[in-house]
Amino acid sequence: MMSIKTIGLCVTAAFLLACASNTKPPLEASPAVEKTPPPIVAHLPHRIGGYEYAGFTEYGPGLGYSLRYIKKGLQGNYADIYIWPVPKEAQKYSHEEIVYGVTEGSLQDIYEMQNRGIYEKVELIDRLAYGSSEQLVTMHRLVMLRENRKTLSFLYLTEYQGRLLKARVSLPDNEANRSSDEVKQFVLEIFNRIIANTHER
Repeated sequence: MMSIKTIGLCVTAAFLLACASNTKPPLEASPAVEKTPPPIVAHLPHRIGGYEYAGFTEYGPGLGYSLRYIKKGLQGNYADIYIWPVPKEAQKYSHEEIVYGVTEGSLQDIYEMQNRGIYEKVELIDRLAYGSSEQLVTMHRLVMLRENRKTLSFLYLTEYQGRLLKARVSLPDNEANRSSDEVKQFVLEIFNRIIANTHER
């Protein structure tokens, strides 16, 4: 059971994640080519695990940014990597409390999008946690209807040195995609690369 402190953290997380939710379809080019990319982009390969970097979106002071990766030629197969600072009011909590609290806030954000009609028939089919209380990564796998297509959606989340990292990966729901480890490998690799370059904000 989650502590009262962690539940309180969820309220803050849900608000921030509502601002940072990307509900647009995958892009074939950078959505912000006229702006300077975040410094971390220079330290990430253009292609990771079959996904190619396609651009970034900034959300304003304190809300961070996201990086878009796509699988070219495969409709509905893309990933958004969100990076933003831990809110000041949450910094007093432990790493584990922050990760679990923001994870719950992210799930509530998904269900809120269902209430707004962006998603339909959201169903949680799997949840896991990797690592330890010092470096925890949570994973939730969901299925939903999005634009009348059955979609498999992965939510990964962790925190490192005051930065939150969230991955939302969407792909068509089928048996091959459900049984593949490709999404896990991609997310953990990009999380590790971001953490290794954590000085690049």
